[in-house]
Amino acid sequence: MSSNRFVTATRAVTYPLLSEGAVAFNGSTISVDHSSYMAQHDLVYHMVPTLSALAMPLGDGDLGAMVWCPEKLTAQLQKADLWDDPLPSWEPSTTLEQSGPIVKTAEQWRLLSAGRLAIDCVPSLFAEPVRYEQRLSPYSATLHIMADSPAGSCQVTAFVAANTGVLVLRYQDQSLRTVQRRIEVSLWRQAHLFALGETIGILQALADRRYALMVRVQGREVKAGMRNSHQVYLEIAPSRSCDFTLYAAVATVPRNGDPVSAARAQLQSAMAKGYDTLLREHRQHWAAFWQKSFLRLDGGEYDPFATYLENLWYLNLYYLAACARSADAPLPNGALWLSQQDRRPTPALYNGTALRTLLAPLPVANHPEIGVPIVETYHRLLPTMAAKTSRDMGLGGAYFPERFNRFGQSFDVSSDAHNNGLYTALLLWQLWRHAPDPFLLKERVYPLLRACVQFTLERRETVVEGGPLSDAQEDFRERAALSRALRALLWMSTTLDVDEEETRAQWRQALQELGGDMPFDPIYELLPFSCQNAEEFSMQLREWLQEMHQTPQGWLAPEMHVPRLDYSAQLLLLIQSLLLREESLPSLALTRSNINPIAWEEGFGGEIPTAIHLFPSLPSHWSAAFTLAAPGGFRVSAEVLEGKVRYIAVRSLVGGLCRLVNPWGEGATVRILDGRQTLAEVSGPILAFETVAGGTYLIERSDFPLSRAVRIRFHGRRNEACKTAGRLLLGLPALPTS
Repeated sequence: MSSNRFVTATRAVTYPLLSEGAVAFNGSTISVDHSSYMAQHDLVYHMVPTLSALAMPLGDGDLGAMVWCPEKLTAQLQKADLWDDPLPSWEPSTTLEQSGPIVKTAEQWRLLSAGRLAIDCVPSLFAEPVRYEQRLSPYSATLHIMADSPAGSCQVTAFVAANTGVLVLRYQDQSLRTVQRRIEVSLWRQAHLFALGETIGILQALADRRYALMVRVQGREVKAGMRNSHQVYLEIAPSRSCDFTLYAAVATVPRNGDPVSAARAQLQSAMAKGYDTLLREHRQHWAAFWQKSFLRLDGGEYDPFATYLENLWYLNLYYLAACARSADAPLPNGALWLSQQDRRPTPALYNGTALRTLLAPLPVANHPEIGVPIVETYHRLLPTMAAKTSRDMGLGGAYFPERFNRFGQSFDVSSDAHNNGLYTALLLWQLWRHAPDPFLLKERVYPLLRACVQFTLERRETVVEGGPLSDAQEDFRERAALSRALRALLWMSTTLDVDEEETRAQWRQALQELGGDMPFDPIYELLPFSCQNAEEFSMQLREWLQEMHQTPQGWLAPEMHVPRLDYSAQLLLLIQSLLLREESLPSLALTRSNINPIAWEEGFGGEIPTAIHLFPSLPSHWSAAFTLAAPGGFRVSAEVLEGKVRYIAVRSLVGGLCRLVNPWGEGATVRILDGRQTLAEVSGPILAFETVAGGTYLIERSDFPLSRAVRIRFHGRRNEACKTAGRLLLGLPALPTS
C-alpha cells in the first residue's frame, strides 16, 4: 500500500497508522478527493499509438471518437444512431410498425462510422518524437497529448463536450521553422464531401436517414479545399507556431430532413460558448458522475493486482458511460469506438444476453442512467413484439428473441431461447430495487415484466411432453425466474393499484403451481466464471483477462481489436462481487429460530427475505473501501483492512428494513447507531434494523468503535506511467533508447 493514497489535512497517512485504526468515514460517507484520487487511474501512453488498435476513446454517450497518431493526429468519429439499414421490403399484409423491413441476412445490418478527421503537419511533429505522452483522464473524460520532436513541439486537448454532441480539440504547436498544416476530413465510402468557405464535411443519404459531419476552426484563418472525392481539407497559412480550436459535429435526421442545418446549429452553439466554457461544463458533468460511487482495492506491496483491478473498474465504467446517451441501446461489439473504417466482428444486431450483461453491474455501481438507452429500447419495442407474438405464435404477452435488429426482428439460429424478455425484465426490476424511481417502476418495469410473464405462462401451457422444456435445467431456471417475477408483479399490482383482483388471483395460483418461492439471480448466468474460494479468485480473473485479450486501453477485445462492452460489464460484475452481494436468507443456511424475527419479514418489493453480504469474496490479504448501491434504496459505504471489516455506513433513500450479514461473524457484538444515538447492540448472524428516508446509520464493533479512529481522506497522485500485473498491461511504455 503506497502512502500517497491517504492524506489528512496536514500529513500523509502511512500503512502502520492505518493498521492502528484510521478510517476515511466523515459521518455520512467515505471522504474522497475524487479529482486527485482518480488521477492515479489516468491511462498513459509514452509511445506514439501508430496503430488504430491502440486508439484512445472519447465519448459523450451519443458521439464517440477514437484517437491515434499514424504520423498525423487522427480521430475516427462514430454516431450512435448512424444505422445503415438494408433497403426495406414490406410484408403486404402488415403495417410498417408491425413488421419493419424483412431481411434474412444478418450481415446486411450495419452501424456506420461518420468519417475521419486528421491534423497533418509537414514536417510531422508526431514522427519519432524524443518525448511523447498521451493521457486519457476518466475523471474529466479528456485526452491530452504532448509531443516533442526534432521538428518542434505539440500540445493537444480533446473531449466530446458533455450533452452537446460536438468534438472539441484544442491544438497548439511550436516549431523551429515554417510548418504547413492541414485539417482533413475523409471517408472511405461513396458520399458527398464538401468544402465551402471555412467549413468542410460529409453529407450522405442512407436507407431511412441522412447524416452530416461538419468541421470548423476557431482561432485561425483557414481555406477550404477538396483533394478528391474521398477527402476535403482546411488549409492554414504556414507559420512557425499555431494555436486553434477545432469543432466537429455529426447530425442525423430522417430521410426528408436537413442534417447540414442541424450540424451547423450544433457547431454555432458550441463555438458561441467557446473552448473554456465548454471544457468547464464538461468537467463539471463528469465530476458529478464520479461522485455517485467509489471503489478502492489494495493488495499490499506484494500483490499489485488489486490496485490494477481498481484501475480497470474506473476505466471500464467510463467506457460504459461514454456510449450511453442515445435513444438506441449501444451495440456491445464496438459501440462508439470503431477505428478500422466500418468493420465490426459481428453484424449490428442486438444480443439479449449481451444487453443484460451491460445492465447487470449498473445497479450496484449506482449508475442506473447508463442503462436508460437499453430500458428505452425494450420499451419502444414492446408494442411491436406483443403484436408479433400474437400474430406469429397466437400467444399473449410479448416474446423477445435472443438476437434481433432494432426493429425487433428475430435472427435467432434456433427457437429454443424463449426467456430473453423475462430475464431482461427481472434485471430492470433489480435496477429499480437499487434506485427506487416511481416512473421507472410504473412506466417501464411493470409493463415489460407483465408482458413477458404472460407470454411465458401461456407458452408453458402449450408445451407438450418432449417439447422445448424437456431440458430439466432450463425448465428449473425458467420456473425460478417466473416465481420471482410473479412475486414482483403481485407487489407492483397492489402498490400501483393496477389490474383486477381476478388477475392477481391467477398469478397467485400460477406461483403456487410452480412450487412456491424459488430464489433466482438474473446475474449469475452472466458471470464468466464462479469462484467460491476468495483466494483463488485473483488467479482465475487474471487468466480470464488474458484469455479475453485485455488491451492497453483496459477493455477486452478478443476479436479484431474491437472493444466488447459486455465483457467490460462482466469485469465490473466480477470486481463488485468481491465487495457486495444480495443473498437470500435460506441460501445462507439460516432458519427463523436463530435470527431476529423481523429479518424474516417480506423483502423490499415483495421479495423473499434477503440480506446484504459485504466482502463475500475478498481475498483475506486485500484491503478495500467502497461506496456502492444495494437493494432497498440503500447506499452502503464500508472499509476493510486485510480482511478485517472496520465499519459499515448505510444511507437510506426511501426508508424501510435494512438487513446485513454480520461481517464480523455470529457472536461478535455490533452497535448500530443513528447519529450519536445507539439503536441496538446485537450479536446475531443478521443485523436487521428499521431506517427512515434520508437517514444514515453506522454499524461498528462494540469493542472497536470509530471514536478511536484517526480520520483521513483518500487522495491519489497522478499516474505517470503504464501499469502492469504479470503479463497484463495498461498503457504503453516508452520505447527503449539505443
